[in-house]
Amino acid sequence: MSPPNGPPHEMVVLTASAPMPNKRKRGRNLCTKFKKLRENGLVPITIPPGAQGPVGENASVFTRRVGFIVREHANLSYQSWSKAPQEHRQMLKNRLVADFMLDPNRVEDKKCMEISLSTTYNNVRSNFYKEFLKFSKEEVRANVPPDLTQDKWDALCDLYETPTWKKKSDKNKDNRGKNNTGHTCGSKSFIAYYEEKKQGGKEIGKVDFYKMTRTKKDGSFVTTTSEENYNLMREKVANEENQSTEEEIFTEVLGTRRGFVRGMGKFVIPTPTPSSHLRYESSLNMELETCKQDLSNTMLKLSDAEQKQGESDQKLAETQNQMAQLQSQVEEQRQQLAVLMASFGAQILKLAPNGNTDSSNSELFVIFVLLYYRLSDFKTPLSLSVTQTPLLLHVSLYFGLAIWET
Repeated sequence: MSPPNGPPHEMVVLTASAPMPNKRKRGRNLCTKFKKLRENGLVPITIPPGAQGPVGENASVFTRRVGFIVREHANLSYQSWSKAPQEHRQMLKNRLVADFMLDPNRVEDKKCMEISLSTTYNNVRSNFYKEFLKFSKEEVRANVPPDLTQDKWDALCDLYETPTWKKKSDKNKDNRGKNNTGHTCGSKSFIAYYEEKKQGGKEIGKVDFYKMTRTKKDGSFVTTTSEENYNLMREKVANEENQSTEEEIFTEVLGTRRGFVRGMGKFVIPTPTPSSHLRYESSLNMELETCKQDLSNTMLKLSDAEQKQGESDQKLAETQNQMAQLQSQVEEQRQQLAVLMASFGAQILKLAPNGNTDSSNSELFVIFVLLYYRLSDFKTPLSLSVTQTPLLLHVSLYFGLAIWET
């Protein structure tokens, strides 16, 4: 993921391997406007409270960028968006957070990223499936779409050939055939269209908004079903005996669908029902219990680690104490030995008074002095008087010290 105000993600560069078709149609999405905006930092985006889709001037920039990210970075060969690994989905969301002013902790922003990516993920694969159906089984893999590599296209072909995909495709086709209401918003989401049509920030009633999005320029409805739905809403609203609110009438006429607001599109967060409240509360309780368990396990591990650390510190202190005692004992024994050696040396000196040159006594004295110096860690010889020790003893002493040190 790029830094918060770092360079944008890579742009598509057209090469000879991805030629543009000569047929006149919408060109490849190069995110040109996004690139210019991104040079100045994160691209601002507006997601109103209660919505899960972008509105405002950068809404289309966001939508195009989502399409680019899905085509370039998503693995399209999973059975569905929900079957993709969490790590893979999070990677795609991180790319959006790196480019737009999104708060990953805000409910609306989180839902916007999830809905936008999942919808685009399905739409992209549906568009490639149309390309797949144009060719025979023997020819299809050789006709790679311009936006795909051979490996990605082969993976998609493997998916399209599975019975699960064919069954789902047929079911979705039947569901689309049952949609007899239609609208006039084009590719723009209902929530974005709604924000544009607000006059001075004044809210628009859902019944009036339904008519705005289901009528043509000449005022006629796109389908007879849309007209019937609108007339039924107006009739119920005008009925003084009906105590229901306009929103309740809107829901009553169009019906309900889990996780979806009929008549307002997928980018509006539905009003929670009692059952959904219970599911949400149950989910929160389970998540809370999981967090408590994780916290408890973490505290236990921390307590064990602190206990082990305390034991290690205690052992280290005991070891250091034992070493100090041993050093003290060694020093005490060294001093005692030095005292004994000094006493022994005095006895030797008595054997060689006034320059006695007895060789055996001299050699014994040299050995004694060398041991005395070594055990006492002396670096320089003691001051010996010439009248007490013969010259030969001095010479032997210095030569002996030199040999001893080497």
